[in-house]
Amino acid sequence: MRCLSLAFVALVLGLLSPDASAQGTLYQGRLDWNGQPANGAFDFIFNLQTQPVGGGSIGNGVTLDDWPVDDGVVTALLNFGGASLFTADRWISIQVREGSSDGAYTELLPRQLVSRTPRAFVADRLSFPSWMSVTPGLSYGSGLDGAYINRDTPINSSERFGVHSDGTGFQGMYVSTSSPDGAPYYGYSVEGAISAYHYYNNVWRDFRLFVNTGEVLIVRDTSTFIANRVTVDADITSTANILANGAVSATDVSATNAVTSEVFAYTEKQRRRIAISGAAFRPADESPYTAGVGNGDATLNISGSGRLIAPVYLPDGAEIIDVTFYHVDETPTSSISMRLAAVDHLGGLLSIAERDSVTSTPGIKISNAAAVPPFVVDYGSHALQLTIFSADWESGPATGSPLGIQSVVIQYDVASPD
Repeated sequence: MRCLSLAFVALVLGLLSPDASAQGTLYQGRLDWNGQPANGAFDFIFNLQTQPVGGGSIGNGVTLDDWPVDDGVVTALLNFGGASLFTADRWISIQVREGSSDGAYTELLPRQLVSRTPRAFVADRLSFPSWMSVTPGLSYGSGLDGAYINRDTPINSSERFGVHSDGTGFQGMYVSTSSPDGAPYYGYSVEGAISAYHYYNNVWRDFRLFVNTGEVLIVRDTSTFIANRVTVDADITSTANILANGAVSATDVSATNAVTSEVFAYTEKQRRRIAISGAAFRPADESPYTAGVGNGDATLNISGSGRLIAPVYLPDGAEIIDVTFYHVDETPTSSISMRLAAVDHLGGLLSIAERDSVTSTPGIKISNAAAVPPFVVDYGSHALQLTIFSADWESGPATGSPLGIQSVVIQYDVASPD
C-alpha cells in the first residue's frame, strides 16, 4: 500500500495584488511517497476552500498533470481567479496521484491554511523564484539575488532585502520572540564570521550593541546611555545620563545630567603647563634657607654646598615636553644646577631635564631645558622632584642674594582631562 503525505513548508510565498492576479499564488510544499521524498511526475488538483473541513470551493480549481517533483519539493503557481478571493482565511485542498496513473486521486489532509495576512510579495514581475525548503525555513537566491517587499526595485545597487509601505506614520518591520527571556536581535556577518549584532535585552529592558564579540553600547529605558568607548568628531549633546565603561572621545560633550566614564579621552593630545614658585622649595637637609622674601627667589643661607628640593604633581600618564627655570645668578664664580628628575620608588634617580646657570648679571634669568625624549609620568614606578644645587651658596638674606630659584614652569601633554 502506497502512503502519501504533503508536509506543508511555505504555502503562500506571494499573494499578488489585483493587477497581478493573472500570475496567481506561489505555492511550495513537500511530498513524501512511501515514507521517502517523492521524485518524478505527479498529477495534482488544487481547490480553494472556505473551511478547513467541508465548506465549499470558490474560484477556479487548478489541475496540474505530470507535474515535476524534485527530492520531495513541489512548487507551483496557482491561479484561483484573483487576489479578491483572499479577503478572509482560505484553505487549499490538494489531491494527488502518480503521473503514470489513471486511477483515483488521494486527498491530502489536513487542508493548508492561506491566511489573509498582508501580502508578502507584490512585484508585478514575480514569476517563479526558486524558493527551497531548508531547516528551519526557506532559501532563495545564488548570492546576488534580492527580495523586496511591496516594491520590485532596490533602493540602490547594493540593496539585497527591502521593505516598503505607502502608509503614513510608522511603517517598518519587527523581530519578535514569544518568551519573556527572548532576545530579538539583528546581526551582521563578514566572510561567515559574526562581525556585529544588536539586540533587545528584556531582562534589563535595554538595547545592546556588540562589535567583534565585544559589548560597546547599552541604551536603557531609564534615560541612561552606557558605552565602553564613545568617539565622535562632532558634539555630544544629551538630556540623559551618559555612562561609559571606557573612553569618551568627542569635540565637545554637553549633558543636562551626569556624564560618567572610567576614562574620558581627547581626540588629540592637549598641551598643559604648571608653575612651581620659589616658596615651594625646601632644603634637602637642615640647612637654613629663605623663600619668598624680597625678589621672591628661594636660596640657602649657607656658605658652601647644598640643595633645595620641591615635589612636583602632574597627572598620571602626562608626557613632559620641557622645563623652564627662572633663576638668579649674580656671582662671577658660582653657579646653580637646576633639574627635574624622576625618583624611583627604590631610590634611583633619572634626570628628565636640567640646566646650569652661566651668567653673572643682575636680574631674573630664563633657562629652558627640553625633555628628550618626552618623559611619561608613571606614579606606579616613580615620583617627580625639582632639585636646585650649588657648591657655592653664599650666606646672607634672600634680598639681593646672588644665587636663587624664582620659579619653574613645566610644559606637558595629556590625552584625557586632568
